[in-house]
Amino acid sequence: NKKNSKPATTSIPVVTNTNITTPQPPPNRKSQTHHHFYPRRRQHHQITPPPP
Repeated sequence: NKKNSKPATTSIPVVTNTNITTPQPPPNRKSQTHHHFYPRRRQHHQITPPPP
C-alpha cells in the first residue's frame, strides 16, 4: 500500500504545472522585459551621438 502512495504524489506536481500554464504569470514577466528594453534603447542613443 505504501508503494501505491508514491505514484499518487507524482500527480500532485502535475497540478502545479497547471498553475504555471496560467496566462497570468507570463504577462507579469513581459512587463519586466519591457522595462529592461527601455534602458537598452537609451544606451543605443548614447552610442549614436559620439560618432558625429
